[in-house]
Amino acid sequence: MRLIGYLPPILVMGVVGYLSSILLFGLMGYLFPVLPMTQQTSPAASPLASSATSPESTIKQVTQLSAPPQLPQPMGRNGAGLGDTRANFDSVHGFNLGDDQSGRYKNNYINVAYDDGVAYYISLLFEQTNHSQRTQNEALALAMSFMPADSVKIKELPAREDVYLVYFESQKLADSVPEKWHKDFWEGIKPGSFLLILNHEKENPNAAFAVTVAAGNSVPFLSR
Repeated sequence: MRLIGYLPPILVMGVVGYLSSILLFGLMGYLFPVLPMTQQTSPAASPLASSATSPESTIKQVTQLSAPPQLPQPMGRNGAGLGDTRANFDSVHGFNLGDDQSGRYKNNYINVAYDDGVAYYISLLFEQTNHSQRTQNEALALAMSFMPADSVKIKELPAREDVYLVYFESQKLADSVPEKWHKDFWEGIKPGSFLLILNHEKENPNAAFAVTVAAGNSVPFLSR
């Protein structure tokens, strides 16, 4: 019976709570309106991204940038000989102990004289190696490796008892070297001519201690 006595207040409180809830939800809807959901779109592509190169293109560009400079096509049979540039000699024979006019390679074994960066005189000094003398055939074979590939033997020349001389010609040499060579080395003689000079012990060609190839046909030290 006591419960019946409490019913009117309970009902009144329930109604008040219900009305309060409605009022609260309405107020929240007014203060915080629900925005309509928008369709999500992917972000626009960046101009930088669209212009990016493929990995293959990047590798190709890096390779091109890091590629060494192209060396001139060599004339010598070994890649660096008479009529070739200092760049060829540095590439084939290693560090130059000399300078731009006088190259010295492999502990002074290979000596080169340059004119405008092109070799016109090459001397192999066997005494600078652990094999200080060579037979005539060995020395000639080494000398020929420093000649232009199209070299043609013209004739042997008379010389002293300790020097063997051979006259050669090379059209490739005549066509490829600086124009001034035609005056400096070949004035009055056929362009492309050069000498092979074998230095050996007196009356013993098989005791060669040096061999040289030089543009032109003048050997100043033989005139002494």
